[in-house]
Amino acid sequence: MMEYSREAEQAPEMRKPPPPLTHEDNRRFLEMLREKKERLGVGVEKVEVRFEELTVEADVPVGRRTLPTLFNCAVNAAQELATYSHMCTARKKPIKIINGASGTISPSRMTLLLGAPSSGKTTFLKALAGKLDSSLKPI
Repeated sequence: MMEYSREAEQAPEMRKPPPPLTHEDNRRFLEMLREKKERLGVGVEKVEVRFEELTVEADVPVGRRTLPTLFNCAVNAAQELATYSHMCTARKKPIKIINGASGTISPSRMTLLLGAPSSGKTTFLKALAGKLDSSLKPI
């Protein structure tokens, strides 16, 4: 007859989880990874980002219907449908969110991007990453 230990009989959810990783474990792992990279001669790749005359435009509604009221939302939705079916033209004006920005982001440098709310910080970062919304037009 076979004997079973109590640990084998316990349900999987009753087993103790492994101990959490400590800072010392993390430090040892990073040192091992650094030593392995040095032995293999693999260096950290350095990427420099340059942008010249970066301009981003968006078409925005013009007139009284720019405020987000219930009536304006309904009228704007109806006008969008009419515009897509070519029954009328949209009254939108192009606005430059970013106008002629140029610069360089160097490797191994911390870069701080400051600006007022709604000043185009996220649009700028998305433009650099090439992930702009379809409603925005890089020029």
